[in-house]
Formats: sequence, C-alpha cells, structure tokens
Amino acid sequence: MGQALGLSTFVAFLSLVVWGWIFGAAGMLLSVLLTMTLKIAFDSHPQTRWIAHLLGPGKQRNVQMRRPGDARRPPWKRGEGAKREKSDA
Repeated sequence: MGQALGLSTFVAFLSLVVWGWIFGAAGMLLSVLLTMTLKIAFDSHPQTRWIAHLLGPGKQRNVQMRRPGDARRPPWKRGEGAKREKSDA
C-alpha cells in the first residue's frame, strides 16, 4: 500500500505506530492520510523537499508483469508463447 501512494513501506508502518501513539485508534486509522498530508506539504516547499524525498519509496524496482500461463511453464520457456503468438499473426 505504501509504494502505491508514494510512501516507503517502512514509513507507512512507522506512521501507523507514531500516529497511533499520539492520537490512539483514530490516529492509527488516519495514519497514512496524515503522513501523505505531511509529505505533500513538505514537497511543496523547496527547503523541505528533501524530507518529502526521505518519506518516498526510494528506487523503483523493475518488475515484469507475467501472463497468466507463465506460472505453469518452466522459467526457460516463459515468453516463448509471446514469440509464437506474434509469429502466427
């Protein structure tokens, strides 16, 4: 959930603990919303943009999406179906 919103997973968990400690159960429910509000506020000013960068997800990993049939194929044959489908067309 954290990376989809532009937050580090660690920051999302830490915000749950911190806002829960400050505001109790209501803080735990609103923790990601409150942290995103702070991140947007920090990102809007040049002098605090580095803090917003620290709250972010960091480097994005290059994750390849798999097709539904790939789980049944051995790894060395995954992608042959895409080549075969293209050659048939």
